[in-house]
Amino acid sequence: MAKVIIVGPEDIYEYFAAVWPEWETQHPVANLDQMWEELGNGALSEESSIVILNEIFDNPDNDELETAIVTFAPEALVLVVSYDADSQEHISQKVAAKRAALNFPEAPFYFLDTWDNPVEDVNRAIASYAQEQTKKHQAQSVNTNTPAATDTNRPQQPQVEPELVSPANQKLTTPTQQPDNFSGQRGLVIASTSSKGGSGKTTVALCTASMIYHSSKLAVERGETLPDGTPARELKVVIVDMDTRDGQIGFLLNQTSPSALNIYLNPDKSTDVIAQNLVYNERLGIHALLAPKRARTADFLTPDFYQDIIQKLRTMFDVVILDTSVNYLDALLGEVVLPIADAILFVTNLSIGSVYGMTRWMDEVTSAVADGGSGIPREKIGIVVNQSLPNVGIDQTLLQHAASGATLLVAIPLDTAAVVAASNHNSLSDIVLKHEAISPSYYQLAKKLWRTSPLSEPLALQAAVQGKRGMKPAQQATPVEAAAPAKKKRGLFR
Repeated sequence: MAKVIIVGPEDIYEYFAAVWPEWETQHPVANLDQMWEELGNGALSEESSIVILNEIFDNPDNDELETAIVTFAPEALVLVVSYDADSQEHISQKVAAKRAALNFPEAPFYFLDTWDNPVEDVNRAIASYAQEQTKKHQAQSVNTNTPAATDTNRPQQPQVEPELVSPANQKLTTPTQQPDNFSGQRGLVIASTSSKGGSGKTTVALCTASMIYHSSKLAVERGETLPDGTPARELKVVIVDMDTRDGQIGFLLNQTSPSALNIYLNPDKSTDVIAQNLVYNERLGIHALLAPKRARTADFLTPDFYQDIIQKLRTMFDVVILDTSVNYLDALLGEVVLPIADAILFVTNLSIGSVYGMTRWMDEVTSAVADGGSGIPREKIGIVVNQSLPNVGIDQTLLQHAASGATLLVAIPLDTAAVVAASNHNSLSDIVLKHEAISPSYYQLAKKLWRTSPLSEPLALQAAVQGKRGMKPAQQATPVEAAAPAKKKRGLFR
């Protein structure tokens, strides 16, 4: 049964609901603002396959109706109730202009005249839409099976299905705590990456971000200072999901919108607009810029787009953490994340595939650009051994060899049950603040990353360090100390 959104006067809603009882018509929606709001809070289903709009929302002062049409059309049957041929032509022209401005693909939508054979109009639109979908799927199948299509990771004219998002000038979700700009200072940019899925890089990114925030907050409460007298301050931290095709941050925060696509759709990409489209997690104490929910929108979000957004985020936050894909050929990784990051955390576990994959990644990333590499200095890269446990055949000597000169920062002990449970219950803050074995590792990592103002160890960790609560032997891990370089390194990791 098709889920249907009907936006407009209630008599039109009642008409369609009565004439097409086989549709799952959701509750009446009075206007576009209500539609975007209820898509954001879940009151309307994002999986709606038919959207009925009305020409009354066409306004000479804005293109809100046209934005809605362009956004829905690639993935849903869009019907626009319109009584006048001139109005239909006007709307069509504005839709074409909006589509061109956003570089969206061609996608059909259909006009209905409810006073003149509406049933016939709807049936004709459904049949036409079905034919268009068949042609698109056939074209995609041909392209997929054509050898030339595999020559590049980025198709020239991708078929994209934008997610159902609010126009970015509309606040879809307002964070409970808005970030404050702090005079344009440059925040620290940290990347979390890996060459192998399952290493836990996203969990490491989230927990590191949360530890930096909570330990800075505690330092303020304790009135701590650095040896030079620098006082503690509560740090503002944001995490950016740069894995635009398979982002996980939204799932771990239990929130999937708004996303970076909301910012893309807004011609105004100011810091105010960016702030409106961040989500905030009170328990972790961090903001997040989420990846789009649909992988096909990834081609809209270009390296230039993210370059601009990250540069603005670093004027809004003390720390910007970028969680990446595991594909080191990803343009966002090679063109944006690695060059812009002040520090790169390479996350590995102790499986032989991950360890030797790290060597291959290091060679690819640190080789000179003239030799086909990314030219990233090793001094920017630190190794985080996640899910660490002793006596598995990988010792520190082998790790140092595989790291190819990068600094070994910290080992985070393995406790799969606790981490998975915390992830599933959106309570990673418990791992950050309370886990007797894992929390101290994240605190040590936070101290190595942030040196500008004091960080203080949370009280739960103090108790563990003082031996008030012991660790289970299975949670203990062989510490990883920084590899001693042959000469002094220039960069964050020394």
